[in-house]
Amino acid sequence: MSATARAGLLAPLTMVLSLGACGGDDSEAAELGSETGTATGTEGGGSTGTTGEGETGTGETGTDTETDTDTDTDTDSGTTGETGEPGPAGIFVAVGDGGRRASSIDAIDWDEIVGSGVIDTGAEMGEEDILRAIAVGDGVAVAVGGGGADWNGNSMIMRSVDGTSWDEDVLAATPEIADRKLMAVGFADGVFIAGGRQTHILRSDDGGLSWTRPYPEHVGDTSVFDVAGAGGAFVLVGMHKDGYDTPEVAYVQRSSDAGLSFDEPTFFGVDGEFLTAVATNGEVYVATGPQVCLRSVDAGASWDDCGLGAPSYGEVHFARERFIVTYLDGLSTSNDGADWSPHVESSNGVPPKVVFGNGVYAGVRYYDRGLSETLDVWTYSTHGGFPLRDLAFLALE
Repeated sequence: MSATARAGLLAPLTMVLSLGACGGDDSEAAELGSETGTATGTEGGGSTGTTGEGETGTGETGTDTETDTDTDTDTDSGTTGETGEPGPAGIFVAVGDGGRRASSIDAIDWDEIVGSGVIDTGAEMGEEDILRAIAVGDGVAVAVGGGGADWNGNSMIMRSVDGTSWDEDVLAATPEIADRKLMAVGFADGVFIAGGRQTHILRSDDGGLSWTRPYPEHVGDTSVFDVAGAGGAFVLVGMHKDGYDTPEVAYVQRSSDAGLSFDEPTFFGVDGEFLTAVATNGEVYVATGPQVCLRSVDAGASWDDCGLGAPSYGEVHFARERFIVTYLDGLSTSNDGADWSPHVESSNGVPPKVVFGNGVYAGVRYYDRGLSETLDVWTYSTHGGFPLRDLAFLALE
């Protein structure tokens, strides 16, 4: 991409200060908790809790707020001012309910497509088709989801090479594996891994064009909520229950051969210690759930407390060479997943989903779409209709 074109992409960011801050609608956010029946709260617009589906927003007001006017990045001292390269130019892509796909260059103005283009095989028994997760890699964006009930819902996968036009029914050519809703997708080393209800795991090594099922079993009451990978390893995290009314504990499943095969799942923790998000810097993995923040240095084989010491957690991301753990009212950052900045507050909250691109951070929080230059100060715009559940940044250079 030329310097002129790159400048054209970044120019709209000067509009940031003209936007007003606004919040979501808690009454509509409660809809997210209806899908699993195990929700401990609702997400969006300042509400707290997790839906039990990998969507978090739980947080407590911290007391360690620091103000630092230094413009040098110092993630371990609480500094939020940042300088440096804006990174590759590209496009933000968000996905959500009703097959919604939204794209933006500046995280302010969004173009949208609504409608899944996929027949919902279980609509009479479940919610409309939902895109729940998106991942990017090798110039491709892959979004996953599906509708219907847990035991007979449809798997839905879409792909895009520009963030605006989509192949909407990638799994049409493989109807034998198109079952059970997908909740998560990740990319590493040329491979996409998607996961969902009952340990439904799919793999693609051709940019999401075709998919296979590397793990043959379906484990009941076990859901994949997030995927991270590096160096030929993949780590899947989520929630497991032995039955409808039993404790919700952590689920972890690993692959050491680039997703060609997966170990048997492991379950651990006490009630409520399930995991909703995982991120890696290539050597360290950090996973979070509403009640836990864990760290692994052996690709998910063993886990220790991450040392953050917060009463509750949102999600974890790895962006701009650091881990970012979000809370309802702020965040903490770390270069290594062990030494964390103090709890940095944001007056109008931090979106649980955060990515970096085109020189700014973007985030989604149910109906809210957020923009930030320094992580602690966010400007929101609220969009009606279907909510968004995840976003990614697709480099277009």
